[in-house]
Amino acid sequence: MRQDNLNLSETDRLNRVFMGYVLNPRGMPGPYGLRQYVFRQDSGYHNEDLYAGETSKGLLVMRCVRLGPDVLSPNCMRDMPVARGVSLFYRFKRAHLAKWREIGEGVDNLLASFKKAPK
Repeated sequence: MRQDNLNLSETDRLNRVFMGYVLNPRGMPGPYGLRQYVFRQDSGYHNEDLYAGETSKGLLVMRCVRLGPDVLSPNCMRDMPVARGVSLFYRFKRAHLAKWREIGEGVDNLLASFKKAPK
């Protein structure tokens, strides 16, 4: 968790931060029910793919590092707002991308457990 004064939703982050760096702002159908966007070669994200998927809570946006000679076990990363001025960054192995929904729900459930009223 970290302080985040931008307070961007994942939809806003997709549109305001990442769309300026992708080849095609419409994206294309990706794996596992995700929408895939390819970053331009001249961007700082050129060795990553961008994925977006709809959940019951809204849009989920992840960047995933591509497998390469120097990256044998790439990660996917998500930066999500959790409260005003606070965001949560987490990552998981790209090999588990098929479980993106389950991973996102698990993180949501963990966050919800922190908010439970004391006994």
